[in-house]
Amino acid sequence: YSMGGRIALHSLLSSAPSQPPRWRAAIIISAHPGLEKGRAERRAHDEKWSKLALSDWPLFQEKWNAQSILPTTTHGLELAPASARHAIAKSFHHWSLGQQENLRPQLKKITLPLLWITGQHDEKFSTLAQECLPLLPNAQHLILPHCGHRLPWENPSGFSKIVKNFLADHD
Repeated sequence: YSMGGRIALHSLLSSAPSQPPRWRAAIIISAHPGLEKGRAERRAHDEKWSKLALSDWPLFQEKWNAQSILPTTTHGLELAPASARHAIAKSFHHWSLGQQENLRPQLKKITLPLLWITGQHDEKFSTLAQECLPLLPNAQHLILPHCGHRLPWENPSGFSKIVKNFLADHD
């Protein structure tokens, strides 16, 4: 979810129009379409996260889970073993939102059926999804009740039901 959703959007846009489609449909979960401004500041911010992950893993996890976007649960990163900290630190360099382009101008190219899912208590990412919906010619946005940004873990049965229904409709 989230970072994976951004990467999925990039992948969907990388398909050459002359090639056969790689996918029949797509599901985007709590993703950001890219920053319209402030990319350098975001890279600097993510560099601090990367350094903290390498220097003090327990503090990194505590601060990560204390972010305002993650108020409804602490489930997630606290389950990552300390051995994952190097990979997570690298992800802040390679996959930082500050490293990625703003995809909004290109979203109209994604014509396959697309489901964008966000959590009811994730106002930031629900707003981003609503902003992107008019740019996507064949998309729908569903807000999953009783969860925030980490919706697959916060409402697993509701999440599974939505995903299964969408996949069944686009088999």
